[in-house]
Amino acid sequence: MKWLFALGTLAVVTMGAAIAMAGESVHPFESWLKARELAQQEGLGVAANRYFSKRALSSLGWPEKGKAVEGWLRYPLFAVWDVYGHYEQVDQSRICLLVNGYARNGEPRTVSLRFVQEDDGLKIARSSVLESDEAYAFPDHALCPDELDAQGIINLSPASSGERTEPVGKYG
Repeated sequence: MKWLFALGTLAVVTMGAAIAMAGESVHPFESWLKARELAQQEGLGVAANRYFSKRALSSLGWPEKGKAVEGWLRYPLFAVWDVYGHYEQVDQSRICLLVNGYARNGEPRTVSLRFVQEDDGLKIARSSVLESDEAYAFPDHALCPDELDAQGIINLSPASSGERTEPVGKYG
């Protein structure tokens, strides 16, 4: 059975593509890795404030709801533990990253992230996680979260009213 977890709200993928910001080249995959590292070293709150867009955090009620929404922030960063491969799409209209890999329990997962340029760098604006307890063919090109959602069997996006505060589905 496949599950799809989505961190919704707003609104970026070409293998090895980069965008220039403030005179430096930025890769979405590198931003994702840095967010994971910061969350492990300094805590999820520090990473969320630095690597998630203001609009995404606001829509989740962060930091007011605190622990109630931490799962929504943690899941796109750590759903894939062992990275198998990744694809980026960077163009005028969007910046997206797709990461294929495996959860700690060995189940296949695909994470798709949409980024926006905000303040000092790339910020996660939306995410979707496709997970399965059975083998599936990993996507072989970049997909933004809305495109991954369209391939999923169950869309587990947070309720637009903000009522749902915990991710739904299985966790590795």
